[in-house]
Amino acid sequence: MQTLEKLKRLEQYILLDQTAIDPVFDMTLEKLLHREFNRVATLKARLVKQLQTFEKQYHLKSQEFYPRYENGELGDEIDFMEWASTIEMVNNINQRLTVLNIEPVS
Repeated sequence: MQTLEKLKRLEQYILLDQTAIDPVFDMTLEKLLHREFNRVATLKARLVKQLQTFEKQYHLKSQEFYPRYENGELGDEIDFMEWASTIEMVNNINQRLTVLNIEPVS
């Protein structure tokens, strides 16, 4: 069974009887959310370091690079494609972290 299917079943279960949820169940869900937040935040940190390497190498901030790359002003060098992909991955991760909307557990 896929994860999304499991979550839908869990949602249906909770909707049937919210009193069936005990504190351990709730705490487990909270820990899972924190674990995922921390995992994604760690990935983001690694990608941000990669962005900083590109910025240092090309003396250009990612915020300046990306629009120029998208407009075709910089060409299609492998580094530029990887840099643009990394920016897109960080943007995607930021959306995921916003959805989780929790503080990382230390």
